[in-house]
Amino acid sequence: MKFSLNIGMLFLVGLSFLTVLKFIPSQTPVVPSFDTAIIVVEDGYGYQILKDDKLIIQQEYIPAINTKQAIGTVKDAQLLADLVVYKLRKGDSPVVATTELDDLNIVILERQ
Repeated sequence: MKFSLNIGMLFLVGLSFLTVLKFIPSQTPVVPSFDTAIIVVEDGYGYQILKDDKLIIQQEYIPAINTKQAIGTVKDAQLLADLVVYKLRKGDSPVVATTELDDLNIVILERQ
């Protein structure tokens, strides 16, 4: 009798523990999914950044310069889009600096 009582108590404790575990949030953080799309704009290219399939950034011009100049090549547009996604994944601001344009060898027709 004492043995079956212990087994029953052990079963109830285990069942209670499993029930409580269902209500504890997962320790794995949810990482947003970012995607990029290159778009055709007047005189060149731009890019879009999507977070979990929602458009969060549409850049139709080279960022960080004072003129509205489209990105000259698909390759350059993809480089810039990838840089922005890299920053977003790190939790940094997606703002692109002129030094980063230089680092990526983005062709700029005229700077002001």
